[in-house]
Amino acid sequence: MTVKKILLITVFMLVFFAFVGAKTVVTMWVYDEMAANEEMELVRAQKEFMNRNPTIELKIENVPHRGLMEKFITASLAGVAPDIIHMATTWAVELGAIGTLLPLNDYIYASGKDKEILKSAIDSSTLNDNIYALPWISDATALIINKTAFEKAGIAYSRDTAMNWSEFLEAAKKLTFDNQYGFGIRSGRGAAYGWFPWLVANGGSLFSQDGTKVTFNEPEGKEAFRFYTDLFTTYKVIPPGAIAYDTWDDIRNSFLGGRIAMYIAGDWEIAPLRAANPSFEVDVIPHPMQVRRAASLGGSSLGIWSGSKVKDAAWAWLDFLTSAENMKVAFSYGRFPSRVDALDGGFIDDPLIEQFVREFPYGINHASLVGDYSRTVLGDAFTSVLVYGENPDTALDRAAKTIQEALNEALGK
Repeated sequence: MTVKKILLITVFMLVFFAFVGAKTVVTMWVYDEMAANEEMELVRAQKEFMNRNPTIELKIENVPHRGLMEKFITASLAGVAPDIIHMATTWAVELGAIGTLLPLNDYIYASGKDKEILKSAIDSSTLNDNIYALPWISDATALIINKTAFEKAGIAYSRDTAMNWSEFLEAAKKLTFDNQYGFGIRSGRGAAYGWFPWLVANGGSLFSQDGTKVTFNEPEGKEAFRFYTDLFTTYKVIPPGAIAYDTWDDIRNSFLGGRIAMYIAGDWEIAPLRAANPSFEVDVIPHPMQVRRAASLGGSSLGIWSGSKVKDAAWAWLDFLTSAENMKVAFSYGRFPSRVDALDGGFIDDPLIEQFVREFPYGINHASLVGDYSRTVLGDAFTSVLVYGENPDTALDRAAKTIQEALNEALGK
């Protein structure tokens, strides 16, 4: 055998073994420092996944939440985006519409995830029947109350049955006296976020089912908007200072200080409320309803970059991470998995936290092509009414016109 043949065989064998030993590399961006150290459950799950799938190498990078959406879009245009992105649930529709996310319908239906994951969460990531992300973590709002104040005022309530608006208003009035007010809301964009479930509870909606038309200023929406603003302007069960409650800290401090007896928020409030060691007992009850139950649904989802070369491997990780056995990952961060069986795994032994999970089936999401912008514009409408005394119908109609124009532009009309 000639030296030339020996060299050719050697080169061939090196290439062959290099190919055989090569792994499929999957990259992922995650926020909230969820993979910051080896002891975190996401990192443990990562290692277990690679043990079960030895041909796949999963690389997870922590990235800041602020500016992440814009960073992902830029990376996508440059062809260097991660295979998987952890994102706010409301981003999926917008990122999918511009072509940066892969529709996951085939993966989701083939795996049965459509039956395992909350439908309301999947709907929030769906545009024109394309599901652009797999919900991973969810949160829902409920009514946080000063139980001690309720008892002193002789107000009975249920942790199972929601108050209707009349019952809620009656309770708020009884809880408003001296320097205490029955209810508190955040200002601006926060007011808009808090109003969404009231809108849906009255039979209204933010947009038409196909996402092309603003509908929140239809009769059901106007009635919900007037009721919510009347709590401040007419019934005066909200403190005047609420127009400056810009953050969750603001409204929480008002509650802790005995200024308000009720406010609507999510599970994230329980830990800081307990840490403050209030002088009264706290409870959590269902969000007020009217023609139906409703709560604001938020959280985060997992999407696959449309330009990924390893889509099947990326999906394998998403499927694994959102399985029943890995609900512990979300729970380890004090969050809730977006699964219909989230209450069945024995992870929750806190009655206050459990109450928020019970609101999941009624959760609605404000995701749309102009979701974030809508919240800003509606926040301005609330300011116009609460601060400047504008007619609620006029303010809502103007907001609808402004948002419709932005939506038409996003749709290319």
